[in-house]
Amino acid sequence: MSSADENGMVRCYTCGKLHRWQDLDLGHYIHLNALDFEPDNLRPQDTYCNRFKHGNSGVYAENLINEIGRVRVARLRDLEKKYKAHPKKFTVGELEEIIQTYKDLLKNLQEVK
Repeated sequence: MSSADENGMVRCYTCGKLHRWQDLDLGHYIHLNALDFEPDNLRPQDTYCNRFKHGNSGVYAENLINEIGRVRVARLRDLEKKYKAHPKKFTVGELEEIIQTYKDLLKNLQEVK
């Protein structure tokens, strides 16, 4: 995971507690399938914040605005409106590209070890 320190520890995006990266969930600012692969939408969260606090959305939004800015957060919201009005259907080619992107990222992470 790219936000892990040299010991494989990552802070939950919303509560700040440290966890092994393997023990974290991938939290979403906007819960919509079409945005599941949108990097600006995704951050590491512990199970408590992600599942039991339903993403801890208020803190998530505040942190995201502070991190990436209002313009990029507004872009996510615009995409949400767009995809709710016209649901995104991924093509086979798009899915293959996404799979390759994540395979490459995983390979790069394994090389760093």
